[in-house]
Amino acid sequence: MQRRALLSTIGLTAAASTAGCLDTVVDDAPIRLARFATVNHTSDPVRIDLRVDRDGETVHESSRQLREKEDGRIHGAVVDCDWGSTSGEYVVAARVADTEWTSKPVSDVRDESDDTVECATAVAHYEDGVWLQVRDDCGRYTRTASSRVCSDEFTVEE
Repeated sequence: MQRRALLSTIGLTAAASTAGCLDTVVDDAPIRLARFATVNHTSDPVRIDLRVDRDGETVHESSRQLREKEDGRIHGAVVDCDWGSTSGEYVVAARVADTEWTSKPVSDVRDESDDTVECATAVAHYEDGVWLQVRDDCGRYTRTASSRVCSDEFTVEE
């Protein structure tokens, strides 16, 4: 009988000592970056520089010239997804006119969504400076459902 009590205690101790460990594995799991767009919320045209790093290495760098906001419509562009569909630890970055880069880890999407996110999109906004947003909305942008997944310009109502 003492043997069963000992085994039960060992089992409970092992379970308690690993509590939360699986959350760390999920939080650190690589994410696929499906789309990186940029939008201009100002009444002036702007050139915005964009960069994508994966696992510490730059996998995309480009600039986009964006039209000014007009009649309540903001203009934007989607960058070429030349980083492919490889999952990893992505960081997106943007700047205007050779200012300091503003960057954001794509994994931050898990802070705003659920811990099991495997795919994310990013948007660089320009409005009184650059700010970045990562979103759990890959389902909106499939290559078959939209031609705006990569490398396209778009206009949206503000």
